[in-house]
Amino acid sequence: REQLLRQRERELARQNEQLESFASAVSHDLQNPLNVAMGYLELAQEQFDSDELARVQVAHERMETIIQDVLALARSGQTVDEVEPLPLKRVVAEAWNTVATSSPEATLKIDGIAEVDAHHGRLRQLFENLLSNAIRHGGDDVTIRV
Repeated sequence: REQLLRQRERELARQNEQLESFASAVSHDLQNPLNVAMGYLELAQEQFDSDELARVQVAHERMETIIQDVLALARSGQTVDEVEPLPLKRVVAEAWNTVATSSPEATLKIDGIAEVDAHHGRLRQLFENLLSNAIRHGGDDVTIRV
């Protein structure tokens, strides 16, 4: 029994190393094209001042945060640090601002003023995924209620 536990611990450690290695490779592979795109975006912003370019910059920065979060998650053994009380309405609105540009006809209705204890970045990412899926599967003019 003790030998079986040690074997499982070694296997788990090996899997964690593989996960970290994979996350590092994916992070690197995503970060490079993102940096190139940010460079071109900065050049465009020097020539043009537009709200659309500002939204692209926010999306790029969000992607960079997601990449770093994935890498941190793999390195931390999948623990969540920095949990804090968050107003759900604010986090959902932040997520909506990121995904709503893909479908301007979609609408969001937020009911209530609940507060939850969560990691801000991960909660926002969760809602970005949920809202994006709702738009993708509900149609461009979908009304989403949270």
